[in-house]
Amino acid sequence: MIFDNLSNLKDYNIVSDEVLEFLCGADVETAQGKREFAEGVSAGVDVFYTKSAGDLEAHQKYIDIHMILNDGERIDFCDSHGLRVKTPYVHDIEFYEDPDAPLGTVYLEPGKFAVFYPGEAHKPQLHYNENASKEVRKIVVKIPV
Repeated sequence: MIFDNLSNLKDYNIVSDEVLEFLCGADVETAQGKREFAEGVSAGVDVFYTKSAGDLEAHQKYIDIHMILNDGERIDFCDSHGLRVKTPYVHDIEFYEDPDAPLGTVYLEPGKFAVFYPGEAHKPQLHYNENASKEVRKIVVKIPV
């Protein structure tokens, strides 16, 4: 998992210049929907309300880059190795029961990004720092591996 400032994303060499330009130019006015890029990379812009609980998910065929465009979102995470499967793998997603050990946490806010590699379970769309649900606009980039 990587958590850093958007200005440093180019240093990780995981996205093309085209994707980097899209991410750096995105803001709260960026329209919802899916965008396709070269080599099977896609970016989905979504609007949702944060929640108090969620499910751990992991992927096998894609790297996820999460970037928030407004407000904030908490993402809990852990290694998926040894987790009990809640919903079996289909369409490159598998859901897991929460582990007994505490989860790591990142607080995603505008100007930051988080990268989750295959096998890194993550629980997105959680309340940032309070119990109130907030409307959030977010981009998730999918990079095939």
